[in-house]
Amino acid sequence: MFTFFVALLALAATSTVSLAQQVEFSTFKFFEGDSVDVNTDAIQRLADTMRRANVPDGCPLGRLRIRVAEGDPLFQEAALAGARRDAILGRLNQMGIPVAGRLFVETSMFGTTEGDDATYEIPTDRTPPTLQTNSTPPKGSKVSPNQRIVVSMTARDDDARWQTGIKTIQLVADSDGGRFVASENYPACSEPNEKRVEATYVVPANPPPVVRLSAIAEDHAGNKSEIDRAEFPTGDWHGTLTVESANRYFTRADFVLNHDGKGNLTGTMVGQLRHLDVTAGACTFRMVRPNDFRVSLVGAYTEGRSLKVFINEIQETGMTAEARCQGTGGPIGPPGGWKFKMAVWTPQEFLGTPSPLGEGEVLPDGTRQYKVEHPPTRWTVTLRPARN
Repeated sequence: MFTFFVALLALAATSTVSLAQQVEFSTFKFFEGDSVDVNTDAIQRLADTMRRANVPDGCPLGRLRIRVAEGDPLFQEAALAGARRDAILGRLNQMGIPVAGRLFVETSMFGTTEGDDATYEIPTDRTPPTLQTNSTPPKGSKVSPNQRIVVSMTARDDDARWQTGIKTIQLVADSDGGRFVASENYPACSEPNEKRVEATYVVPANPPPVVRLSAIAEDHAGNKSEIDRAEFPTGDWHGTLTVESANRYFTRADFVLNHDGKGNLTGTMVGQLRHLDVTAGACTFRMVRPNDFRVSLVGAYTEGRSLKVFINEIQETGMTAEARCQGTGGPIGPPGGWKFKMAVWTPQEFLGTPSPLGEGEVLPDGTRQYKVEHPPTRWTVTLRPARN
């Protein structure tokens, strides 16, 4: 204990000290000699420090350590320390800071009356909550229209001393426009420390290629857990396609493929193509609505050999663009721009020889990766088998 307080006194030249980026201290000189009269400037600084900590209601306000001089001939340690404690707490209550049951106070005896006589440990919550999830069926499983996915989420926020507790646990359907499937809220520093939420998501009757659900927990200090994302494909194989063309467009799509057990594949690809705004001469061409597209897929697959997938039919595509030109007659062009359909690809093979992506690379977990780059365009495809 003596070594601990000597270390604090050595740091007293600064009002606030951080240790290990998680514990912060402020030191104070509240009393002169054996007095129990609280220094006005010091108690004001302590009150300001507590307010800046912005501790949620119901959470601890931190820890205050008060010392008295060692070997004082006039006062017993307990009497003087107790009187000083009561004086500080009384002044804080008068200043509108309710400390009863929320401020931990410790006393000690060592040293002389010189130097600082109190240390305040500032309650600082920088540690995000922990979050664990389980689902039925498990992540990566193939799901069907109207099937129920049950997700269990367990969050804790008590790994560090001054953590503020779970504020909210949420499950978000990313593939359903970011809709909240569940959102449960809790008071700060409430018991029990572990919070559990179970939520059920029903796969739409006309589902996307891949159902994506994200779970997240947040504490009362604004720290968030790592987002736990889960994918549930609606086919035997699922993947993503990205096409990037520098200064021209960016395409991202999800797709699924089903295998009939006889070597035949059918599937769907849904995505979006974004064109960058372009200025040519006196005219600026701006994309008002991106090109959302949907295409049907067909192909062939033999165990142990590459997949061959073709675009069968462009089922849905279209974008809205706008042109504005500045000339002697002023801006021209229809206010709403123009709407037109835009072909994404002509029917062609995009996976497997002799496609531009080749046969791809098979990774140990069964994922297939296809990459090719022909500047300024780069293609990337990942393809994974659904979990049985």
